[in-house]
Amino acid sequence: MKFINQFDVMKNQSESVEIVKNLINKAHNDNNIEMISQFNDILSTISTVKNFNRLANCLYDGIHIVDADGVVVYLNDAFTRVTGFTQEIIGKHIDELISIGYIAEIAFEAIQTNNSYSIVRENANNKMTIATTATPIFEENRTLIGTIIIDRDITELINLEKNLANSKVHLKNLSDEQVKRENTYLELIKRNSYKGMIGTSDETLNVKKLIMKIAPHDTTVLITGETGTGKEIVANEIYMNSNRYENPFIKVNCAAIPANLIESELFGYEKGAFTGANISGKAGLFEIANSGTILLDEIGDMPIELQSKLLRVIQEKEVTRIGSIKPIKLNVRIIASTNCNLYKLAGEGKFRIDLYYRLNLFPITIPPLRERKEDIKILTKHFLNIFNAKYDKSIRFEDEQYDLLANYEWPGNTRELENIVERITIISNKNNVINNDTIESILGIVNLNIKKDMGLKEKVEELEKLELKKALEIGRSTRKAAEILKINQSNVVRKAIKYGIKLYDA
Repeated sequence: MKFINQFDVMKNQSESVEIVKNLINKAHNDNNIEMISQFNDILSTISTVKNFNRLANCLYDGIHIVDADGVVVYLNDAFTRVTGFTQEIIGKHIDELISIGYIAEIAFEAIQTNNSYSIVRENANNKMTIATTATPIFEENRTLIGTIIIDRDITELINLEKNLANSKVHLKNLSDEQVKRENTYLELIKRNSYKGMIGTSDETLNVKKLIMKIAPHDTTVLITGETGTGKEIVANEIYMNSNRYENPFIKVNCAAIPANLIESELFGYEKGAFTGANISGKAGLFEIANSGTILLDEIGDMPIELQSKLLRVIQEKEVTRIGSIKPIKLNVRIIASTNCNLYKLAGEGKFRIDLYYRLNLFPITIPPLRERKEDIKILTKHFLNIFNAKYDKSIRFEDEQYDLLANYEWPGNTRELENIVERITIISNKNNVINNDTIESILGIVNLNIKKDMGLKEKVEELEKLELKKALEIGRSTRKAAEILKINQSNVVRKAIKYGIKLYDA
């Protein structure tokens, strides 16, 4: 796009369109075909300039254009944001703008040297650090037609570089590498800047220490804990602090894949291996995770007949696709997680004991939230920050509300706490301080439909109904609800039907 023929259009597009339309009408009246064609070309140019303007206003970087005479002819919205100069400077010579902070020598330097010229400077008005590049624009015969100047806000980048430099100096002063790593990690925990498992209780700190000890090694890890305790968060932290963090991290929910598909999903298959198979075959998730890490979530729900093949994959470090006899070598770190007692399942014949021992090489058990109540306040504040931002609220709790939360048993653990905080944020007014009644009502602490004339059986049924409903909301399935309530799944189904409670599955 050549700017020289369009600078006047840039200055006043609407006026230019009206002028050209009037000239076209006159040319029509004079039956001047050649002039009509030329004016139509000018209208096309104006349309191109409009499109350029729309595109330029989508850019993050500020752009303005100075013509060969040193007059500002164009600027986009980002230029105003970065520099503070508005459309009022269009049509003014850059010498006139020096008194209000315009850096004229940037454009002059590019024009005088016939080359791009760049500087980094601080905007005195808004304190932004700006990287500015001026580039002269020429006709084909090297006649100067103008200069395009691009301004980029690099304030955040400069701050990050300063922080990084400070961190490097700090780390360099620590002589012992292991002490350096652990001390830095513990300091991050104290500052609450650790972005993984949140909390400062002894139980949480112990889990974090285990994560940092095992993460650099390729050892198989078994993460156990109740539903909602944050097993996937722990797996993520192991991966992010491992030597494989730049390689694939494949997560497999063994409970979510149908039993008749899980083998082909994990180990892959050759073309024509079975009816309906992809004609070119398919790589399994273990292959896709090669050189990286695979998380086998809900490993306790893996079909018993498939566990022997998984055991072979772990032992031999190779996988064979369905329909193939050629093994594929693997270099995969395995992390498994479950809310089940695998040793107990093995005793019941539902889980291979040899697979259990292979997976249980480095166990990490996440305590339930009721055993680390010190973390409830910091977790609640963390979730409040998230949901206040999400719903444009300013909700806050007082100390007595935190006490109420700490006295609750949290059968759904951290996930239940997160859901409760989000629900409170949604139903509250924009700047509410939450009252006790709201928390008690949502937690069901006093929100029981119990009347004075009820007998003991009726009161027990009312409490049972409430607890069943909460367990189903947290677990989202009858199986998970049964685990939370520590009863048989069939009892959950029967009681839910009795009380008319929605079932998420059978």
